[in-house]
Amino acid sequence: MILRSFEMTEFGTDYKEPTMDQELPTTMDHELLNVLRRGDEHQISLIAGRMQNIFSTMSPRGNTVLHMAIRFRNHKVIPEILRRRDSLLRKNNWKGETPLHIAARVGDPAIVSTILKYAPAITNGTESEPESLLRITDDEGNTPLHNAVRNKHENVVRMLVKKDRIPLGYLNNAEQTPLSIAIDSSLTDIACFIIDQRPESLNHRLPEELTLLHSAVMRQNYGEPMIFISLNKCLSIV
Repeated sequence: MILRSFEMTEFGTDYKEPTMDQELPTTMDHELLNVLRRGDEHQISLIAGRMQNIFSTMSPRGNTVLHMAIRFRNHKVIPEILRRRDSLLRKNNWKGETPLHIAARVGDPAIVSTILKYAPAITNGTESEPESLLRITDDEGNTPLHNAVRNKHENVVRMLVKKDRIPLGYLNNAEQTPLSIAIDSSLTDIACFIIDQRPESLNHRLPEELTLLHSAVMRQNYGEPMIFISLNKCLSIV
């Protein structure tokens, strides 16, 4: 009941109790969930000493202890989990989301900063660079940057782009780039920042073969002037 309540609260109302064949062999118990929610580094260390499988434990939706701690915004537990098992950063839940995807959606700069300390440095910022944590996509094709933009977390957007600019050009399954999401949501400051960092983002073509700029002009004529105003402001700066 506790697990079901947590999943519905933290991961959406579409939660359904997993069937027997869906349930993972090791699930989180009451004590562990409480520590992930309200505990500190000493408590998680004590549990790790007693439970050898703590870092392979998952929720019914495939979320690891690191996913959970991030959702709970537990600043004390997250660094200790990473210190003991930083490989969890590349573990996906059942939606294909890494812990960084969750952190970007939550939008806590301190948590994102802690995670980025464990991300390998991007030496040349090219497409040939070995895949970084920031380039991993979930089942909907979203990078952590897509999540940060969609949830209007400007500080997190800046942190992610500073670490790796390449995801600025990534398309998700809906053929959206981080810039197109920012423009659609009239997030002027984020849109301007993206254009400043990667001006060629404006050349992205929509399914109708229109560029973002063409689309903005057309949508202005349909009563959505803020989109065009946002782009116009950015272009006057670049």
